[in-house]
This record gives sequence, structure tokens and C-alpha cells, in this order.
Amino acid sequence: MVDPVSRHSSAARLALRIVLVLLIWFGTFASTVEQANAATRVGGPDIEGYCESKYPAHGNNDMSMAKSSLKYHAADGWRCYQVAVESYPSGGWPYTSYERVMDYSEYRIDMNDVCRHQYGARAWASASSSSNPYSWFCYV
Repeated sequence: MVDPVSRHSSAARLALRIVLVLLIWFGTFASTVEQANAATRVGGPDIEGYCESKYPAHGNNDMSMAKSSLKYHAADGWRCYQVAVESYPSGGWPYTSYERVMDYSEYRIDMNDVCRHQYGARAWASASSSSNPYSWFCYV
């Protein structure tokens, strides 16, 4: 005859083993899902390169350039500036010339677009501080 106490102990041990196996399995599964969903920081955005690529030089007789600069000191303070200048001789020394601004444009920068331009379609941007323009990083 089987002792009823030992039968319950065997059933309790089996149940405990099943619970432990399930906890370990679910813990491993949850950890794998968490790692799959974790973003990878790939670097900082190349704002200057983005501006130069997005707003290239134009015109025949003028020189134009695109530069990035801070309009104000905050994470969303970055701007692209496109300036077109015309160069003409001064009439003095043969190598002297004056430059005249022909066109000046300012563009807001979408940092997600900067990161996608640099790291591909899945990239996105995040700033760790809204008051720090240098806190941007790109993630995939």
C-alpha cells in the first residue's frame, strides 16, 4: 500500500518541477523578445552632411552652400541654411572680388530624417535632453 503523504509529496514535487520549467522557459522567451525589441544606438547624426546633401549647390554663376547651425540652444534648435552668393571682380587687384548674397533660406531639420539618410530606412533619432542640442543619437 502507498503512503498517502508520499503520494502528495511526489505530486507536489512534480508540480513544482513543472512550474520551475515553465518559469525558466517563459523567462528565456521574455528575455529573447526584450533583446529583439531593444534599439541599438548606431551613432550621432551627421547634420552638416545631411544639410549639404538635402540642399545642394545650384545655379550657374553663383556659388551656393548649405550649412547647419543652431538657431537657439535646444534639441530642436538645429537648422539647415542655404546661402547663394555671387562673386564679381572689384576692379582693383586682379585677384580681389566681392561677394553678394543672392539667396538665403532657412530649413527646420527633422532628426529622424537625418538618421534615416545616414543609417537607412529603419533608423530613428532620440535626444536625451530637450535643452541640449548635442544630445541626439541615431538608433536602429
